[in-house]
Amino acid sequence: MAQFMLKALDKTLSLGRRNRLSFNLIKTTMVLFMRSWRNIKEPILWMDEKKLDYSNKIKYLGVTI
Repeated sequence: MAQFMLKALDKTLSLGRRNRLSFNLIKTTMVLFMRSWRNIKEPILWMDEKKLDYSNKIKYLGVTI
């Protein structure tokens, strides 16, 4: 799972750079949507040398998910 997430993150960052987009690392958090949390170790992911933090909720367009 960690390799898949890292690959997706790298693709997102490279796509953003090609299109001159930037990401606000202060506002960037991760949420894992899964059916079961048993025995799941959250992978550590980095974005531009900043460790991404996990959250159990996220606010998107004014809606808390």
